[in-house]
Amino acid sequence: MKDVIKNLYDRGYKIYLATSKGRNSSLEVLESYGILQYFSYVEGSTDILNTKKKVLENVIIGNKLKKTNPL
Repeated sequence: MKDVIKNLYDRGYKIYLATSKGRNSSLEVLESYGILQYFSYVEGSTDILNTKKKVLENVIIGNKLKKTNPL
């Protein structure tokens, strides 16, 4: 999987991660696998972002991405 992520990154793709896990623990996992540097943005659940939909919407809005399909 690391090779796929690195290949996408090297080809100029921006990679975003939205997870229902906590952001800090997700950053630690990505760092431990040596792939954190390939992600443009990582977002995880918080007290406010407490559903997958809210996390995804935060990634989309926060990064000014185009939302083409309803969540």
